[in-house]
Amino acid sequence: MGDYLNDNMIMLSEFERQIDELLLLSSKGYDFNEIVNLINYQKDCWQLCRFDLKNRGNTFNRVNIFENPNNLHIRFPSWFKDDYGQGCHIEGSDKKLNLKVQCVNKGTLKIYLRGVDYRDVDNIRYPVYVNFTTFKINDNLIFQENKLIYHDQPYEFEIVSDDKDMFEIYLEFKTIFDYYPFFLNYFNNVKDMDELNEEYVLFKKQVKFIRFLEHFDEINESSLEMYDFMNKSNEVSLCENEENLLSYDSFLNHYAIHLYYFELKNHIDQLNERIEFLENKLNDYETN
Repeated sequence: MGDYLNDNMIMLSEFERQIDELLLLSSKGYDFNEIVNLINYQKDCWQLCRFDLKNRGNTFNRVNIFENPNNLHIRFPSWFKDDYGQGCHIEGSDKKLNLKVQCVNKGTLKIYLRGVDYRDVDNIRYPVYVNFTTFKINDNLIFQENKLIYHDQPYEFEIVSDDKDMFEIYLEFKTIFDYYPFFLNYFNNVKDMDELNEEYVLFKKQVKFIRFLEHFDEINESSLEMYDFMNKSNEVSLCENEENLLSYDSFLNHYAIHLYYFELKNHIDQLNERIEFLENKLNDYETN
């Protein structure tokens, strides 16, 4: 792991697969509200990171929480207690996290960076990927690179601890919504199953367009800007006298609108050349 493009495509493919399966639930008797609630829960899970702590020693070993400035959700579950001590399970959504803990009794502080435990309606666990980018303990840099992980493939670290030793943990991470923020807007305002299916068609088309863009080095530099062109799609519409300036492809039209409404109308001619280039590339991509 650690390759930016490959990691993004891994995240994107799994996120899309989970949405696909949730939309298929309508054929299994799930109603509109149930499916929307499940989609919202799935999106919530993909905004979180998780890390677990355990001061391994004997049955009395544990950690005490001294500072929790990010209001992390911390639990000491029964399943994380055994003859080697009591562990804690931590989740949070702030992209820069701090936590200060104290070890109780001499032992080995084990830290597991992972994704949340997300399961489908049949209780099958699916990966929720998190890209941890920085990990420090007491200002000692453990790593500063992309570490793409999920629940069942955690990053593990350990350090020897004495009784009452203090450890300050600092983490930075990114989720799929940091790379593709417009996915947060999908399925938010749908009112019935027809609207949900229409939104799903747009979602699938945009995922396809992202994959298409990633295949061409000459447009990768601006691909994040391109990904964002759907953000205004439900807020604006083309004026009749401007339709002749723009491509009729819906996605590229939305990108043109995005530029126009940021007072960049002078870019229209240049944009049309780009649209023609992209449409030709897309046609070539779909025929191969």
